[in-house]
Amino acid sequence: MINNQGGITIRDLAKMLDLSTATISRALNNDPTVRPQTKRRVQKLARGIGYRANEHARLLKHSRSHILGCIVPRLDCNFTATIVSGMEKSARETDYSLVIMQTNETAEGEASCANALYSKMVDGLFVVVSESTKLAHFAPFIQRNVPVILLNGANETSPYINIAIDHARSGYEVTRHFLEQGREMIVYIADSQGRLAADPERLKGYRRALLEEGIVVGGRHILKGGVSWADGAKVAESILQWRQKPDAIIAASDDCAAGCMSVLQGQGIMVPEEIAIAGFGNNPISLVTQPSLTTVHYPARQMGESAVQELMFQLDGSTPNKLIQSILLRSDLIVRQSG
Repeated sequence: MINNQGGITIRDLAKMLDLSTATISRALNNDPTVRPQTKRRVQKLARGIGYRANEHARLLKHSRSHILGCIVPRLDCNFTATIVSGMEKSARETDYSLVIMQTNETAEGEASCANALYSKMVDGLFVVVSESTKLAHFAPFIQRNVPVILLNGANETSPYINIAIDHARSGYEVTRHFLEQGREMIVYIADSQGRLAADPERLKGYRRALLEEGIVVGGRHILKGGVSWADGAKVAESILQWRQKPDAIIAASDDCAAGCMSVLQGQGIMVPEEIAIAGFGNNPISLVTQPSLTTVHYPARQMGESAVQELMFQLDGSTPNKLIQSILLRSDLIVRQSG
């Protein structure tokens, strides 16, 4: 978490170390004219008390850096990459640059990204929410009146605006789709690794659809899995040992669904005749599986574009939805050959 925001200056460091402000400045900038011992003393103290140089202190009051920050869990994910693509395009069209940083899905990584972007004096911050997200990391931005837009969060409150997808609705609709086909034993391969902030909301919709039909969710309905092809394959190997197999499987991601489908088909199970399968994401793999995969399409590019638009409203003081803290976008069920 960012410490001492705006509180520690070069003058404070100079007093603590009994050095001139010029020496402190040169030491912090690794000036070779400063003795190594002095440089180490200055830099050690600066790190210890959370000093951050203000890169834009020379800018005129009320001027803007025209830089926007974006913190994401990881970029090797089609959903996140598509959000960022839409965001970057919209930012460029409004004459802003976008700095993107990855947390590697850790709270420590997120804190480091927040520190770095705070020091860059960004005009606004986007955060793609994950299970490791800690809102306290972004409080200093709010205190400095820098707008923060959350993407894909759940039940977040003021002062953060949250642009998300109605994940409960998407979980409900795909489950309802299988129920209307007459399928009753519908299992859900959940993300047990905490990589999908959306999964708990999807499960709410899944449970609601089953309960409407009088189906009580038991121990074999929700299976521990993940989001990768290998995760889906591993769960499928377990399902193959069941005496009474499910007649439909909903996986937390398209990759997971594809891995599950491959293993089941390898053991002679027909999809969708015996077991229907669906995933989430409408990723490229959903089009190349045989049969093609039923999936839920998320408007990721629209999320990125909407986030930039909302941020521009915030910066201009002309936001039309000052009382709205959550903007929900709709997903679409895409029915293909797998069920």
